[in-house]
Amino acid sequence: MYAEGHILEAIIKFTVIFISIWWAWVNFTWYASAFDSDDTAHRIGTMVIMGGAMILAAGVPGYFENESMILPLTGYVVMRLGLAFLWWRAAIADDHEWRGTAIRYGLGLVVLQIMWVSAALLLDPPILFGVLPLIMLGEFLLPTFAEAKKPTPWHRHHIVERYNLLNIIVLGESLLAVGIAIQAAYHGGHIYWPFVGLAASGLIIVCALWWLYFAENEKALQLNKKASIVWAYGHIILFASGATVGAGLAVMVEVLEHKAHISSQLGVASVAIPAALYLLGLWFIHPRFDAEQRFILPLAAVLLFATPFLPFGIYPVVVILVLAVVAKSLTGKPTMQET
Repeated sequence: MYAEGHILEAIIKFTVIFISIWWAWVNFTWYASAFDSDDTAHRIGTMVIMGGAMILAAGVPGYFENESMILPLTGYVVMRLGLAFLWWRAAIADDHEWRGTAIRYGLGLVVLQIMWVSAALLLDPPILFGVLPLIMLGEFLLPTFAEAKKPTPWHRHHIVERYNLLNIIVLGESLLAVGIAIQAAYHGGHIYWPFVGLAASGLIIVCALWWLYFAENEKALQLNKKASIVWAYGHIILFASGATVGAGLAVMVEVLEHKAHISSQLGVASVAIPAALYLLGLWFIHPRFDAEQRFILPLAAVLLFATPFLPFGIYPVVVILVLAVVAKSLTGKPTMQET
C-alpha cells in the first residue's frame, strides 16, 4: 500500500493493527510475570490467546485491501477474553491479596469486549470511527483502574526477557525483507548488484539496531517498578519502528524493481525514518541520562531523518547506524548479556 503511494492510509492502518497486537501482548506479558502458574487453566488461557492472535493475523490482509475489520476485531476480542479468563482464574486462586485487582481486570476486559462488538455491529461510519478510539482509551486506562486496588507483583528478569525476545522477533521479521532482496539479487543466473547492495545494507541495519538495543540490556535489569513503566510503554516506539524497518526494506525492493509508485527518496525514507524513531525510542527508555552517551542516539536519529535528501540511496543510513554502534562501543562499557 505504501509502495502504491497510499502513504497516509498505510501508516494509519499499520498503526491500528500494531497497537492492537502490542497491547494484547504487553497485558498478557505483565499478567504472566505476576501469576503464571503453568497449570492447566493457564495453558488453556494461553492457547485461547494464541488462537485469537492467529485470527487477527489472518484478517490483516483483508483489512489492508478492503478495510474489513471483522477478522482482526474478532481475533482481538478472543485474545482479550482469553486474558479475562486468566484474571478470573487468578481471582479465584488468590483468596485475599490481589483478588480485588484481578476481579477489576477480568470484569473490565469483559465489559470492553462487549463494547467493541456492540460498536462494530450497531454503529456505522463515521460514528463508528469516532467511538472506537474511545473504547481503545478505555483499554489503556484499565490497568490504572485495576492496579489502584492493589498493584500486582512483577518479576524483573521475566519482563526483561519477554521484551528482549519480542524485540528479536520484530527485528527478525526485517530479515525476511533481506531474504527477498537476496532472491532478487540472483535471478535467472545473473547477479543484479543494486539488490546485492540492498540486501547487505538491510542486514547491517538490522544488526546495528539489534546491537544498540542489547548494549543497554544491563540497565533494564536494574529498573525499579516506577522506572519500568516508562521502559515498558516506551517499547511501543521500538517495536513499531523495528517492524516498519522491515516493511521499508520490502518497499525498497519494489522501488529497485520499478514496481513501486513512489520516488526513490520516499523508498529510503521508509527505512530511514523508522530507524531514526527506533534510536529515539531507545534513547527515551535508557541512555538519555548517561553523560558520555546522551547525545549519540539523538544525533544519529537527526542525521537519519536527513538521509532521504542525500545521494547514494540507502547507504548513508548504513553508515550512520554503524557509526552509532562504534560511538556507543567506544564510550560505554560493554553490557551485552545473553538473553
